[in-house]
Amino acid sequence: SLVIRRNINVGDKYTFVNIGTALDFIQHAKKYKYELLAKVKGLDNITKRQVILEGSVYDVILKPHKGIFSLLIDTGGVIYTIGGYRAFIEDISAQEVTIEVTDPVQGYLSKNSNLQ
Repeated sequence: SLVIRRNINVGDKYTFVNIGTALDFIQHAKKYKYELLAKVKGLDNITKRQVILEGSVYDVILKPHKGIFSLLIDTGGVIYTIGGYRAFIEDISAQEVTIEVTDPVQGYLSKNSNLQ
């Protein structure tokens, strides 16, 4: 579904099971200077264990012609790459991505995130 600016509210959380939709939302929100926090549930591509990562949205990498759709999150000094279902290049293969919209000041205080 198309997300328009009036649908993005500080404090709201948006959950996605498709990485492409999540990345579209993130790009749209970033265009309007929103700070974003992410919570990712997925599979570590090295250990094959279920993981949950939380942090600030760092960047988005979109290269559709190469099949690369990645989210980068900063978990407090460590940046992880997040891909979609069956990702193998990225660190984590995401099953669910939740994005919390914060104001610019709160966006830098990811340890105070309300993501649960």
